[in-house]
Amino acid sequence: NAITHKREYQVSQLSQFQEVRNLISANWNQELRVKPVRAFSSVELFAGAGGLALGLEQAGFDAVALNELNKDACDTLRTNRPDWNIIQGDIHSVNFAGFSEIDLISGGFPCQAFSYAGDKLGFEDIRGTLFGSSGFLVKKYRVIPSCLVVMAETLATKVDRINRSP
Repeated sequence: NAITHKREYQVSQLSQFQEVRNLISANWNQELRVKPVRAFSSVELFAGAGGLALGLEQAGFDAVALNELNKDACDTLRTNRPDWNIIQGDIHSVNFAGFSEIDLISGGFPCQAFSYAGDKLGFEDIRGTLFGSSGFLVKKYRVIPSCLVVMAETLATKVDRINRSP
């Protein structure tokens, strides 16, 4: 792509993969009618303003706890979802003992240590070590989810778009 300088693929190029063919041929109307056999629960780390939690809510997860350090982000969460259990504080200071039987630990750990928009100090920046906090929950509190999702992102594409804006 001349604008993003990222490689783009045509569907015809991706159709060599069985997974892609399955997605293309899927009956999406039928897929959308599938209902879970039971309720699923999640604990969200580094919740921010709740974007990931909102998506999980739409996917049928019940957020039993959302942890965030930033007060303004917590205030936003409480305003937008007053029924959610928002736990403000440092992840290492919060007691997660009551959340041992959950289905999912999710979270988007702070990315500034690795981001183009940050100082790129990696593990030398304390925020760069926080991605392992989900393992900390499992080890210290025996929170063993059915699934563990850790999201990582950098701001490269966002910064690139801003820098290229007319």
